[in-house]
Amino acid sequence: MAGARSRGGEAIIAALLESGALVVGMQESPHAVVDQASRTPNDAASLVSTLPRTVRTWVFASSPMVYGLYRDSPYDENDTPAPVELVGEGKAQAEEVGAAWTRAVPERTFVALRLGLLEDPKAPPLTPLGADPDLAARLMRGEAVPVPREELDVRRLQPWSAASHGQLVARILADPSPPAVLNAAAERPLSWSELMALRARKLGAPPPNLERLSEAELQERTPASAAPFLSGLRSPPVMDVGLLRRLYPD
Repeated sequence: MAGARSRGGEAIIAALLESGALVVGMQESPHAVVDQASRTPNDAASLVSTLPRTVRTWVFASSPMVYGLYRDSPYDENDTPAPVELVGEGKAQAEEVGAAWTRAVPERTFVALRLGLLEDPKAPPLTPLGADPDLAARLMRGEAVPVPREELDVRRLQPWSAASHGQLVARILADPSPPAVLNAAAERPLSWSELMALRARKLGAPPPNLERLSEAELQERTPASAAPFLSGLRSPPVMDVGLLRRLYPD
């Protein structure tokens, strides 16, 4: 497991253990690796250099940003990647490293999971301004939470729970012929205001007190650390998840 402490990492380990899999360290000759950590081709290449020869399956946490800009029709796995920002470019190039790894040895399998907005109760929830560790407390207190103005707050977010992610990874590792690319996300896109309302209901909090912000206000209040992820938070591509439903139905 590469990135065990990343968003969704603990859920993957829990699902693998529940499925009866043995989760071991790299030094113990594993047969598969789940990569939650790589963001760039250099990250992926570094991982390849450390993989034991026993590894035959590499499951990689990728991003819908590899598809490029938002469009009216959802992207499916057959669409050619055309990233336009740093996160998408890094993930797309890391996918290429994985594909080259499989071409070198035909018995190897590389699976790129292009994940929706990963919701992990053990990680700070994401907002239009980046991760916010205090969001749950502020929702419970009825304090203002930032969302885009109505004209900007469109349904483009596809939340994907850490538990669903962990279960999917376990099923992929048990699949003798998994797909090379798979979109993994909620089928129905949500707006930021709808996602905040959903989070509030799950917490038993009152309806969220929405602070509607213009694009300029969102930019001004976004910390520099979140800047590389703005496109994914504000205007992510919507993905078609038909293949996911067909191969791994609930």
